[in-house]
Amino acid sequence: NQSQYFLYPCLLALGAGSGQWLFTMDQEGEESAGREVAYTLRFFLEMSRLGEVQVQVAVRGKALHGDIVVGGERVREHLAGQVGELEEILAGLGFGPVGFSCRVGKTGLLQGVKAALEEAAQLAPVRILDVQA
Repeated sequence: NQSQYFLYPCLLALGAGSGQWLFTMDQEGEESAGREVAYTLRFFLEMSRLGEVQVQVAVRGKALHGDIVVGGERVREHLAGQVGELEEILAGLGFGPVGFSCRVGKTGLLQGVKAALEEAAQLAPVRILDVQA
């Protein structure tokens, strides 16, 4: 009964950034059961000009909802101005309804990756301990 998930590295061209992305399949969204396919994509990126960026995109059938989380208000303002264009592009590709939000995050990138992996693997929260002698 464990959910299906895959974690992939992500390297952007010309040194623009790196990170990882996580794909999780919704157990309730299996096509064979006559339901719409549902899955989530989560990107955890360290961008050279934008800093830490986390993007979560939830897809159920043709409906698509996204949440963009950034490290600062200036980056949020910049990306928020581009959200409408992104929604139009995705609608043009056949998705709908499409909705995205953009906000400043309260936790860092590493904490976001950790929480997403715990959720995907259905694990109880664990602590990461860094001990130096």
